[in-house]
Amino acid sequence: MQLMTNKHFWKFFGMLLGLIVLGLAVIFAVDYYNLKGPRDDARRAEELQKELEQKYMADTYGGKTPEETLQLFIDALKAGDTDLAAKYFIIDDQEKWKENLKKIKDNNKLTLMVSDLNRPKEKKALGDSRFTFYIYNDVNQLALAIDIAMGSNGVWKIVEL
Repeated sequence: MQLMTNKHFWKFFGMLLGLIVLGLAVIFAVDYYNLKGPRDDARRAEELQKELEQKYMADTYGGKTPEETLQLFIDALKAGDTDLAAKYFIIDDQEKWKENLKKIKDNNKLTLMVSDLNRPKEKKALGDSRFTFYIYNDVNQLALAIDIAMGSNGVWKIVEL
């Protein structure tokens, strides 16, 4: 009888020990993957940030002054080159503006846009490296505001139109 009891005890003890080891293995695995995930995400985010910085440093489209960038943009529109005009925007918005400007061109509104952009402008500094140009309509109402900022490479880009 005692032999049976010891056998059951060791069987129970072995199963309990196995469950504890399995539980610890599961806890370790979960902790490992939870810690690995954020590290991988942080590394990926860092790589994307470096890639974006490299793109901005390599982007030479724009002027040495906000006025020059705006004039280059207007000149590209006058020439009907909407692809070039879109390159004067910040990198994040270039594709969006490429499509927008193409639609404007396809709707024969490019000349009207150039005319509006050639109106007298009021320039206001928003800091050392950001300016807004305000363009008013014929009745002196604000028609358009254009934000232009200097990139890390010293080139001025259109941030918002």
